[in-house]
Amino acid sequence: MMIRLSDIAEALGVSIGTVDRALHNRSRIDPATKQRVLDAAKSMGYQPNLAARLLASKRRLRVSVNLPETTKDFYDEVRNGIRAEHEALARFAMDVEFRYFPRLGVEELETFENALDSNVDGIIAVFSDPARAQAQIRRALRKNIQVVSVVAGSPLPARIGTISIDPAASGALAAGLIGNFLKKKGKIVVETGDLHTWEHREKVLSFKKTIETLFYELEVLPAIQTHESYDDAYTKTLAIVDRYHDLVAYYVSTVNSLPVIRALKLRKLLGEITLVTTDVYPKLLPHLRSGAVAATLYQRPKVQGELALRSMYRLLHDEASLLDRITLQPHIVMRANLEHFLKQAARGAGGDDDGFFRRYTRL
Repeated sequence: MMIRLSDIAEALGVSIGTVDRALHNRSRIDPATKQRVLDAAKSMGYQPNLAARLLASKRRLRVSVNLPETTKDFYDEVRNGIRAEHEALARFAMDVEFRYFPRLGVEELETFENALDSNVDGIIAVFSDPARAQAQIRRALRKNIQVVSVVAGSPLPARIGTISIDPAASGALAAGLIGNFLKKKGKIVVETGDLHTWEHREKVLSFKKTIETLFYELEVLPAIQTHESYDDAYTKTLAIVDRYHDLVAYYVSTVNSLPVIRALKLRKLLGEITLVTTDVYPKLLPHLRSGAVAATLYQRPKVQGELALRSMYRLLHDEASLLDRITLQPHIVMRANLEHFLKQAARGAGGDDDGFFRRYTRL
């Protein structure tokens, strides 16, 4: 059911004009009344009619979207989500331009600075470690440029929007899955991108803590950092499986799982070692169907992109009181629920990546 301004007004016993002034941060409203309206809007699940307001807008906005060039299976879907939301909602009043940097932590802040100097109204950015970008974010806000952080959602003092998967939940879920799948002692490998990246570090720390707390008969080896490189992941996986002959599980905490699968297959360990990966993409589907990948944690990249652009719109229309700080929970996908997951996604259930999965349901 869509909540209207009149519904909020009726619930509080105030006028529709009062509700409108509160939600749109207009003047001539008592602060206490404004807070009552905001609280009621949040509790009732009010969502503004963004499309109608965009059509009524007389000023075109410019938004820069800064994404890494690596990990294409994931970030292509983030970009697709932004484009889909722009086409459906904002194309009449907002221009979106994409900027790219090589990978997380490499030319990331320089790309942000370039966007700052290009007369944009807002920046949607991926930060390897948002805390390191505070100076740039403060500069943006001083210039009245709004910022939304997508994918990495580390808490920040600055008032910016954040859209992310909970990395600590992902790490803990992966540990719980592996711990419950296994019935023997042994060593576990964790592959990550870069431990200087906040999201990657949080997953590894949460995974290790959960194993040590709940499954103390298992040993987590030092994390392998592959910097999202296919070749690094492949050669480092071969090296570690050749060194340790009591490996029982492997957790790939980024989307870079195909080189690990290739290396395990070469050593005839695919299906023998319990493998938990991250995200769902076409080339992973056969390995999920065969059971070679025990489970994967889907991070909903297209939804993250859609929500990021929607949040940017809200910020650019002075809805700071409705600032989005959204932390999504990952979905567990395994052979048992894969076909159901793909069918639901193809139908667009839950607003997830329908176009992507419709193409690959029958692969």
